[in-house]
Amino acid sequence: MARLTNTRGQLKTMAFIEKLGFFVTLEERRGPYWIDCFVQELGIAVEYDGPSHGLSKKRDAKRDLELVNTYGILRVVRVTDTDFKDHIALEKKILGEE
Repeated sequence: MARLTNTRGQLKTMAFIEKLGFFVTLEERRGPYWIDCFVQELGIAVEYDGPSHGLSKKRDAKRDLELVNTYGILRVVRVTDTDFKDHIALEKKILGEE
């Protein structure tokens, strides 16, 4: 089940992507997974990883691989608050130009 309310990180990520000119769907379902921000035009899932997220890197890697190999996602982009300190680098990361 999707979250009833979106997190601050999801909303911040969505706003940034929308400023780049793309439409964002929050809480997009793909198979058993919920994607924080889905950008259909680019075929990407953008996941906001908050401060308490560091313990699940192995699980995230497995999930990301499954999203790409099974559920039609071209690429999974993971962002943190640190990424928002350099908007140019974050834009390149989202657009796959890094």
